[in-house]
Amino acid sequence: MSVMGGGAVIRRKIRAAEGRKPDATVMIFAENLTGQIAEALLLEPKFTLHPEFVDAEVLSFKAFLTSTPPKSLYCYSRDILFHLDNELTYTWIEMGLSGEAVLADRVSERYAPSAIDASLSRPFFECLMTSLQKDLPKRYRVAETEYEDAMSLERLVDNVHFTDDSTKVVVLKYGFSRHDEVVVGCCRIVLPLSIIEEVMLSAKPQVRDDAPNTGVWTKHMRGEVLDLPLKIIAVLERTKMSVDEIARLAPGKHIFLSAENLSKVTLCAETNKGVRELATGRLGLHNRAKAIKLDDRPKSRLTAIVAASRRSPAG
Repeated sequence: MSVMGGGAVIRRKIRAAEGRKPDATVMIFAENLTGQIAEALLLEPKFTLHPEFVDAEVLSFKAFLTSTPPKSLYCYSRDILFHLDNELTYTWIEMGLSGEAVLADRVSERYAPSAIDASLSRPFFECLMTSLQKDLPKRYRVAETEYEDAMSLERLVDNVHFTDDSTKVVVLKYGFSRHDEVVVGCCRIVLPLSIIEEVMLSAKPQVRDDAPNTGVWTKHMRGEVLDLPLKIIAVLERTKMSVDEIARLAPGKHIFLSAENLSKVTLCAETNKGVRELATGRLGLHNRAKAIKLDDRPKSRLTAIVAASRRSPAG
């Protein structure tokens, strides 16, 4: 029994390390951020690549570091970390020198950023930081005049000391492509889960009319949002009990419910902001199986994200 229990614990830890999809609001926040990244990068006229939101994941910080190359560029403040893969770093440097987006796939295996490359890439990281500022709560913002002192640059993964290995972080991944839609590299924006939850409370993200509405975006986000798991709870009745009453609960004890609520059920959705009421219904049997028949439609505030994800492309 002890071996099986230990195995279950190990499996849970492995699943936690592998990561999961964040809340749908985070996915929409990340997509909306694409335009802000593009706008911030207008300050770098030689860099003409276009950002596109690729994916988001919640995992431990150690798992994130393990997924990155031993030698690549990291830039982080107290609360935010940015990572450039070597393809994007190489392309950034080449475009700064020649103005052309040279594909780096043939050199990336042997290329590792030098100290000079890291220094030349600082403006890119500063643009990323600028893109986030208006969505961050004030206590997490960094004044532009303080970027140099607040943002540390590292080229070796072993030298990155951003947060504890066990801290849950949200990783937002963005690809950068040329006009011919060839992706030449990726960057990742990493925030502790506790901070992104606070950002979500203040930002209340919605799909904007000016958000990218390409076929790729629509297909990607429909799949991502509709595949997100949402835990549903059926509540027969809510009641209050004293601590003493709870302490005396035991098999055979009765908890009495009001007669009018014998079949009424409230469906609730478990979200990252707590348990929210979704709809009401009646408990009964259907085809010899216990089932709930809804009395009304789900609350609009919990279906707004799904509805937005189904929005058809403009034009």
